[in-house]
Amino acid sequence: MKKEYQNLFIEMALSAATLAERVMDYDKKKNDDKGYKVAESMRDDYMELHDRLKDGGTPTYNDYTKLLAASYMITNNLQDQVTMYQKAINGYKTDTIPKLSRIIDETKDKPEEFEKLVHQLFD
Repeated sequence: MKKEYQNLFIEMALSAATLAERVMDYDKKKNDDKGYKVAESMRDDYMELHDRLKDGGTPTYNDYTKLLAASYMITNNLQDQVTMYQKAINGYKTDTIPKLSRIIDETKDKPEEFEKLVHQLFD
């Protein structure tokens, strides 16, 4: 196996274990013991895979199945992050930047209008 894929699979296993830990935290807060145990088992499985791959082990068929599942989880998580960042970017572009620009542009030579416009736009 090429080193780049070996490294990728090691990181994928670690990422999947980390995602499983987040689910564990969520389930713990929701007092979902069954969900917690499932997530804990998943975390342990992915950490075992991570450690074995890091030690140079060759992935088995079952490992590739886990890596496929990890790929889906990681992709969905990344997509959720992209969506969150896109919302933030849109908020800056459509709300914050225009308002700040308006304050700077419209009150540059009118300090008496500054406070009024700030309150109008942000209160």
